[in-house]
Formats: sequence, C-alpha cells, structure tokens
Amino acid sequence: MPGAATAAVVDTRLRTQHAEGPAAVLAIGTANPANIVYQDGFADYYFGLTKSEDLTELKDKMKRICKQIYPSTSTVALSIILSTCAELTLICFSTPDESKIVGHGLFGDGAGAIIVGAGPLADGECPLFEMVLASQTTIPGTEHALGMQTTGSGIDFHLSIQVPKLIKDNIQQCLLDTFRSVGNMDPNWNDLFWAVHPGGRAILDNIEGELQLQPAKLAASRHVLSEYGNMSGTTIAFVLDDLRRRREKEGYEQQQYEWGVMLAFGPGITIEAMVLPMPGAATAAVVDTRLCTQHAEGPAAVLAIGTANPANIIYQDGFADYYFGLTKSHRSGIEKRYIHLDEKLIHEHPEIIDKHMPSLETRVDIVTTEVPKLAESAARKAIVEWGRPVTDITHLIFSTYSGCSAPSADLKLASLLNLNPSVSRTILSLHGCSGGGRALQLAKELAENNRDARVLIACAELTLICFSTPDESKIVGHGLFGDGAGAIIVGAGPLADGECPLFEMVLASQTTIPGTEHALGMQTTGSGIDFHLSIQVPKLIKDNIQQCLLDTFRSVGNKDPNWNDLFWAVHPGGRAILDNIEGELQLQPAKLAASRHVLSEYGNMSGTTIAFVLDDLRRRREKEGDEQQQHEWGVMLAFGPGITIEAMVLRNPLS
Repeated sequence: MPGAATAAVVDTRLRTQHAEGPAAVLAIGTANPANIVYQDGFADYYFGLTKSEDLTELKDKMKRICKQIYPSTSTVALSIILSTCAELTLICFSTPDESKIVGHGLFGDGAGAIIVGAGPLADGECPLFEMVLASQTTIPGTEHALGMQTTGSGIDFHLSIQVPKLIKDNIQQCLLDTFRSVGNMDPNWNDLFWAVHPGGRAILDNIEGELQLQPAKLAASRHVLSEYGNMSGTTIAFVLDDLRRRREKEGYEQQQYEWGVMLAFGPGITIEAMVLPMPGAATAAVVDTRLCTQHAEGPAAVLAIGTANPANIIYQDGFADYYFGLTKSHRSGIEKRYIHLDEKLIHEHPEIIDKHMPSLETRVDIVTTEVPKLAESAARKAIVEWGRPVTDITHLIFSTYSGCSAPSADLKLASLLNLNPSVSRTILSLHGCSGGGRALQLAKELAENNRDARVLIACAELTLICFSTPDESKIVGHGLFGDGAGAIIVGAGPLADGECPLFEMVLASQTTIPGTEHALGMQTTGSGIDFHLSIQVPKLIKDNIQQCLLDTFRSVGNKDPNWNDLFWAVHPGGRAILDNIEGELQLQPAKLAASRHVLSEYGNMSGTTIAFVLDDLRRRREKEGDEQQQHEWGVMLAFGPGITIEAMVLRNPLS
C-alpha cells in the first residue's frame, strides 16, 4: 500500500477482476399473488371493486379494451393484489377514469428474480442465456408518450395510444445498430429466438409485422401476456423463464437457434436491447473477440468534477430564524447552506407549509424541472474541464431522492445536455447520502468493462421535496441538509489526449450494518418525502467503520493499513459522524479537513456531497503542489439507508 509497487497491485487487481467469459443468466424465479382475475371478467371485477357499476358506458368500453389487449380464453388471467402485497397496480390503482382504463385493463402483479454470473462457473452452475452485448436507445421527442407521476393518490401513469407505432417505427434501426456491434451487418430476424417484453398485444403485433417475424417467434411473449398480463419490468423474467422451458421441452439442440435478442420498453420511450447467444453454440470466436476488446487497459479514474448550488444562501447561525424562529444553532459544524426554497416560492405555493393540505404533487412538479436543471449546471462544468465533446459520453448515472416521476431525471438531463439517444442511462432513487458512492462504484464497473466508455455521474438534491413545518422529530434534519448538484466523469484507459485522471478507483465495496434498517430512511407521503434519522447513526457507523475498512483494504492485499498514511474523502453526514470516525480510527485532525470544509460551506447535500468533497480534496492537492508530500493511497466513504457503508480505495495518480 503506501510506498508499495502500485503498478503491480493495480495490474493484478485488473487481471483478477475480469471474468473468463460473457455474463450469463444462471437461474430464474417468478412469483405472483394468489388472487387471479380472468381477463374476460376483469371489467366486472374492477367496476365492482371501485363501487362504480353505474358507469355503464365506461364499463362497456373497458370490456372492449380488455378483449383487444388479449382475446378472452379460459386461461387468460391477471393477478391483482389489493391488500397483501405492495405491487405496482396497488400504487397506481384508482377509480374508473377515461384516461386510465387501458392501463387498468393491462397491468398485473408479479415478481421475478434472475441470477447472473460469468466464468469461471462453479460446479453445478448452468448458463441459461449468455449475454454478449446490451444497448439502450431513447426515441427522440417521446418523453410525454409514456410515463408516471407521483401524486397524493399514488402513482398516476400515462400511456399514449401512439406507443405501439412509435416502437414499430424505430425497432428495426435499433436492432440493426445493436447487432452491428457484434459484427452482424445483415441479421435475419427469423434466425433468432426472441424474448420481448409484452407491453400489450398491439406492441407485439407491430414488432411482428415490422420485422416480418414468423408467428411462433413471439410465442413466449404472447403466452406470458395471456397468463399474467403486463407486470411492468418484472415481465421479462417471466418471458425468459417461458423461453427456457420451451427450449428444455424441445430438447433437440440442433433445432434451436444460436442467437437471440431480448427487448424491453420503458419511459422515454426507451428501448433496451440485448444480444443473447445460446450457451454451447458455436459463438466462441465472436464472444472471445468481444471480451478482448471491451475491457479497458487500466483502472477507472475520475477525469473531471463539477458542482453547483442554488443561488439562495442561508447562513447557519440564522437558519433557525429563517426556518421558524427556533433557538440558533452553532454546534453543527455548518456555516451556511444553499436552499432553493424561498419566500417567493412559498407565496406561490402556500400548501407547502400547510400541513393540512396535500402538497406532494406541487413539490414533484417543481423538482421534476429544477433537479435536472441544477444537475445540468454541474455537468457542464465537469464537461468543460474534461475537454471532450458531450457526444463522447457513453453512460449516464443519475442519483437523487428528489425525483418521483418518469421519464425520470436521467432522461431529462440527457436531453438538456444533448447526449446521444443511445447513451446508456441508469437512475438511482432514494439511496440518500450513499447515492454518490453507489454511483461511483457502478461507474467504475462500467468504465473498466466497456472499452472507451465515459460515464457521467450526476447527483442532485432539493430539500423542497422533504421540507415541512416545525416538528420535534425533524428539526435535526432541517438544520443539516442543503441543496446542490455534483457531476463526475469517469473513464479508464486508453485515455485520450488531454484527459487527466484525478483519482484512480482501485476497489469498491458496499457493507450493510445488520439490524439497522430502521435507523435511517425515507418515506413518500402526501406532503412530500418524510425522512427519519436516528440519533444512534453516528455511533452505529463508529462501531462498524474499522472492520468495514479492514475488509476492503485486505481485498487489495493490505492486511495492516495505517489510516494516517491515507488521504480521506468522507461524506460529511454531520459533525458527529466525522467526529466519531476521526476518534475511532485515531485520525490526525487534518485528515478530514476537506469533509469538514464542505460541511461548513454547504451542509449535507445527501448523495451529492461526495462530489464536493472530492473536488475540495483535489483543489487542496493542486494548491500544495509538492508531489512527494502527497499520499499515494486514499479512501472514499459514504453512508446511506440500511445503514449502508460505501467504501472505495483510491489512488493519487500524481504520487
């Protein structure tokens, strides 16, 4: 470790972390509630359940829609859960409404589980589907065609009748682009097996017609739609499970197709596509070539950092007066915070501070616009520092607890920045203060396993979503949290001209402290997000941080680390957390200087804060300028609901 032969450690780590073969599905499990409702009787069931039998015209319309979604047979069923399981249809279930009866006649409840791994496989492990290449494509200008919005009555979904046609018009090009990436320039769609998310019969019919597929190609998808309805993201697990059971029943490998494709559709409209070769098929050359070219040449590294805050600044010693005239606070370690919410906004939306009025929809409407805009400010700073065209961004990870709608903040930010429609997006929701750390680990994996990948991480939070009138149980949080956005660009070798690594990311770990699920968390209510923060959190972190770090550093060969020989980027969850870590690890006071400075200047901005700490740390390093005095190795820490500890071993590339 400090003073060790770094290159050997990093090279060994890279060689051992890459798998020997492509990822593969190793196991699939599915489940549904016990309650079954047959499709030909669903309209009667639904209108009876909602006590709306008097709406006869709407009921007759729903009966016609249910038949169009899938023809009524004795085996057609939709599983509906109303009380025993919190599934999607419960969260968006409502009384009859002209704009929603299509969705109510389509969606069902279910759960799916898939285990994925890559070689070397252990004894007994059997790959069901190999996964060679995945792509994500957003159809431009379709943000309003398919989506969801959190309201005081649950989740309100909207589904345009144009969705099947929009998918039809774009599916061919999307698939051609995907298959060309594995060297197939002229695929014959009928020479593939198909696992298509059955969003509805019209979607399957349109895909089948556009690609001129033989009727049997979508048999698994149609069967799942018939038996279960559309279970949203769960459904693809059922389709893969049905597909593998059909394959097992056929039993003759020579009759089975060598290559296949998986398709799923979501808000955006987003098309997820994956090339699936059959395990054991003669695809070794293609797969080996893909594996050799997709891995990066070195460890992932932070290439650029950008931060942003709202214009409104509240100094900490006046925050209590600002908030509700309570006693002034001066022991928090915070000097000031940036907060989007101001008196003008309260005047325009008085329901925000009226606990007797629902305000969730108001808050969601505001943050849906303002969170991506704040993230854009930080992202543009990072992109300028990075120095490459924005079109070179291949992946986007967005972490926020402030977003409660779909299309979500990741797609909105991609549009604001004019990222490519094929950028691969991931949204992390409600990870709280550990969201930035989680995003960094995902970015590391993406950068190192996808050659030339450049991952933009964006974290943005507005406390507006959880702002409330004074309450004894919440004043600690209100005196701690602030608003901000952070952006980090991550990539791995080969680096382009002008790219300069700020922090190499050698190894990451995630640890959950057992039995702490109720110590730190968030809950969506009619008045926004209600957070709870136990006074035991600093002590729980203190009691577990040493072992967590020891386990992490042992993974890179350091069995006896000296904590004061490292640089530290710790999420400043509060002064008590920093004090407890410093005391437990016997750190020198200067070790947490960057974290304490960020806490003082900005407060706790949840998952965003770690970007500010890394930015402060690198600026201190640049200011010192004396390279031989800089520590080679460091650690990043972030904490979130669970209690979850995100840890990452960092290396200073300038040391």
